[in-house]
Amino acid sequence: MAHQRLPSELNGSPPEGWPLWMERRIAEANHVIVVCTATYLRRYEANEAHGKGLGATWEAVLTRQELYEGQAHNEKFVPVLFRKASAADIPRPLRPFTHYRLLKNYEGLLRYIPTQPAVVPVPVGPKKVLHQTLRQVASTTRTQARPKPSATPLRRPRQQLGTRITRASRPQSDPPAVPPTSLWSSTPGTDPARAPQSPWPRPRGAEPRDRCDNDAVG
Repeated sequence: MAHQRLPSELNGSPPEGWPLWMERRIAEANHVIVVCTATYLRRYEANEAHGKGLGATWEAVLTRQELYEGQAHNEKFVPVLFRKASAADIPRPLRPFTHYRLLKNYEGLLRYIPTQPAVVPVPVGPKKVLHQTLRQVASTTRTQARPKPSATPLRRPRQQLGTRITRASRPQSDPPAVPPTSLWSSTPGTDPARAPQSPWPRPRGAEPRDRCDNDAVG
């Protein structure tokens, strides 16, 4: 990868030590290529024997921490597989992202790292103004037609009126009693003209008793 002008550290030992050197390089890099193998996965998950793969274990800690702080947003760590490796060898936090198989997809890796995409979108041009024709659109609202009157006039149903016969109510109280002197009294010495008149009408042909008696006597 040196002839492709990719930076690399091949000789010697950094003065700050490998752990700090790895931490700084990961923090400064724009992209980190992660070569995934079964051995690397075992060390990434801290399942390696004691004392082996300390560098890979330390890289796994830094990678996991940066993904955690970035809320799983990743544009830096690029998983790479060689011929004998499979997708199952990729660490679980890196499986959601695109991986490249070498040397089959080597060109795709080079386009991603130096940011040389194979397809570049054309810049959006100015908005094209189209000719518009104004037309008067007739209203589509129609008035609702009134219903035609029926030929047969509607008849209201007859109400069945019940016949109710009531008797004339009698007065609650009887007419005032007329004293005997108010009728045709037969008391001698009584003047019928001065006697109080009865409120009841006289029957035809009826005469006071006194007058009948006087006529009989005379």
